[in-house]
Amino acid sequence: MFDLTQLGILALTGTGIWLVGRPESWRRIGYILGLSAQPVWLYMSVKSELWGVAILTLFCTYGWAQGVWFHWFRVDRVLPETPTQPPQPPAPPATPAIETQTHEEIAVRTAVSSA
Repeated sequence: MFDLTQLGILALTGTGIWLVGRPESWRRIGYILGLSAQPVWLYMSVKSELWGVAILTLFCTYGWAQGVWFHWFRVDRVLPETPTQPPQPPAPPATPAIETQTHEEIAVRTAVSSA
């Protein structure tokens, strides 16, 4: 028999996870799909009496809801990503400049300090 819960879990959760992992701006749609899959997960876990999965579903629902909140309602709080630019290596530490003096400068400084 064809089971719609498995199809719902596969289509919604699988696509949601795939979209969230994408670097494009439409990755935020994945949070909507992931959150919409949670009732299917909860139905499946309660129907099968898998209470650990039911509790895990509640935690996942909270995580997906956070993604919807931050990527749809509080977009200004999300840090922008630059997926096309590789991370830059840290700059080498600056070496202190070494003063070089000519013999005449040393002689003048020595003459002034001894006078």
